[in-house]
Amino acid sequence: MAVELYSDLNAIPADTARLLSIRSGVPFFKSIEWFRCLVQHGLEPARLRVYIEQAHGDSLCALYCLDDRKKLKGLVNFYTTEYGPVMSGLDTDAGMRSILSFIAAERPRLTTIDLRNLREDDLQSLSRALDSVRFTAHEWQQYKNWYLDVADQSFEQYYAALASQLRNTIERKSRKAAREHELRLVVYPDASLTLDEAIRHFETVYAASWKEDEPFPGFMSALIRTCHEHDMARIGLAWVDGQPAATQFWIKDHDRAVIYKLAYDEKFADLSIGSLLSKTMFQHAIDVESVAEIDYGVGDEAYKRDWMSDCRQLSGLMACNRRTLGGRLASLREYVSSIKR
Repeated sequence: MAVELYSDLNAIPADTARLLSIRSGVPFFKSIEWFRCLVQHGLEPARLRVYIEQAHGDSLCALYCLDDRKKLKGLVNFYTTEYGPVMSGLDTDAGMRSILSFIAAERPRLTTIDLRNLREDDLQSLSRALDSVRFTAHEWQQYKNWYLDVADQSFEQYYAALASQLRNTIERKSRKAAREHELRLVVYPDASLTLDEAIRHFETVYAASWKEDEPFPGFMSALIRTCHEHDMARIGLAWVDGQPAATQFWIKDHDRAVIYKLAYDEKFADLSIGSLLSKTMFQHAIDVESVAEIDYGVGDEAYKRDWMSDCRQLSGLMACNRRTLGGRLASLREYVSSIKR
């Protein structure tokens, strides 16, 4: 089957959209649900280009992109944690080659393809396919991604192996909170809360935290609701003396949990309220959800290392079209930049 190109996610046929859905086992940040949420609530109006090659049955390959004149970009922004092609079937490399051959044949010719937030397996698959259509792939290290390999541990086993300084702080602050305050910690979904109440708590804490306002104010509530529709939203909520004090939004993505956004009201910082809530969230993910992995998103902040066991690389890839003068010049610039890095 030939490659199909769509400029509107709603134009994708229902049977194909089903294969691109969370419900078909697609990881959340590669799912059509994620891209719909991002396009509708977290992105300025843009020219969307979705390339889909469906060979037969449930075998397909898809690449979500944005058109920027003679440049093509992956459909990512500051809300993205990871990105890559959606691939299922026996010969996924062939699907990627078909899509990139289609892209290379488009007119006017592209000079570059800019893809970011790639894991190692997607990076290598894309690099192989790009070389086959005469694009030079320049790779660069973009973000660290800390994660915990749960490895069939109970929370008790995991917690006991944490650094003693972190455990001592949590236990000391827990005793202080119990002695001096009324502390309430909840993980949503919970029978005591509605979704609207959980979102309102999240937004109240976020507004009182040190974090800057969201550039797209409606994005987080839309994302939480999207995840809730698929039983993937996990919201940690902490109250101190009845006041919203801390919050965390995790995404239960099949057999892993992704820590997506967290905040606390700084007037409760002396209680280490964020760490107390983290303990509750980790315990829920490990003992109740039985996840295989907990992913702390992008960034190399020191506090992530306290909770995680391993680190992997997320990379960017600038592919330059050797058939065009603009592509060859871009390749030279990327080569010079790589030397400087």
